[in-house]
Amino acid sequence: MKIRHHARQRQQQASRLRPALVHFKLAAASAQGRRHEAQGLPCQDAWARGSLGPLAAMVVCDGAGSAAHAAQGAQLAAQTTLQLLLQQGPALLSMTDEQVKATVLGCVHAALAGAAQRQGLPLRELACTLLLAVSDGRRMLFGQLGDGRVGVCSSSAGWHVLDTGTRGEFANETVFVTSGGALAHFHLVRATATAVTACVLMTDGAEQALLHRATGTLAPAVDTVARWVWAHGTDRVEAALQQQLQTLLRTKTFDDLTLACMSRRPPGIRP
Repeated sequence: MKIRHHARQRQQQASRLRPALVHFKLAAASAQGRRHEAQGLPCQDAWARGSLGPLAAMVVCDGAGSAAHAAQGAQLAAQTTLQLLLQQGPALLSMTDEQVKATVLGCVHAALAGAAQRQGLPLRELACTLLLAVSDGRRMLFGQLGDGRVGVCSSSAGWHVLDTGTRGEFANETVFVTSGGALAHFHLVRATATAVTACVLMTDGAEQALLHRATGTLAPAVDTVARWVWAHGTDRVEAALQQQLQTLLRTKTFDDLTLACMSRRPPGIRP
């Protein structure tokens, strides 16, 4: 009995010393750009989000404008990546950067190649970019391949944009998951979950509407969205976010817009 009592005390002490898991809430939305509306084309952005206990992940993809099946490629890449992150999130967070890149891009490339083969399409017709964020409650990982932006908010420094974007050699050119140099251009950033109060993934259309390029600062609307996410239900937030993208932010760009947000209650603020 005495041995069990001491063992229980040690377990309680270890539990008190171990930081509590951080739980994030998620929301995302897309809107068709004015250019695609005028051309009679669908929105070629896609997003996917999901959580499992403390594990939370979101993915945003932007289909290549030159790809005939860009919308399909973006949707498949987003869903495939999300499934991988939810199934293997803790393992991925323990891998080296090079192992993470190879695993994620290998999985996405296999899914797109399979779809292309089944439909008799060249792989390039499913090309898209890739943005991701995943947390297991203690660790966080952000990834970016191609254009768009990843924004992160900390309780100490506020919002800042991660320098992870990769553009092509010429204007309006970027790198896709199907590009030959995708592995070399896939950038990762790690953080501790307790240091992050919110993060956003945005395609380049949303970036044009929400990022002040001269200063590199994000619009106050991003902070508003983050507060919506932790304060309200997901369905309500996504409906409001969809409306804002469609009616207000869409006027600032001709491109499709997608914004995904992962947020937790900021310290010192009651829900």
